[in-house]
Amino acid sequence: MNKSKKLNYWYLTIGFVLIMLTLGYIFELGETLGKALAN
Repeated sequence: MNKSKKLNYWYLTIGFVLIMLTLGYIFELGETLGKALAN
């Protein structure tokens, strides 16, 4: 049971990091597109 819980924790951590990276990438892309449209 302890091993399963630890594995779940790793999946949550990796998932959280991936979501943060994806949001950061989308934000960067949106900012770049916004600047391109402004110019």
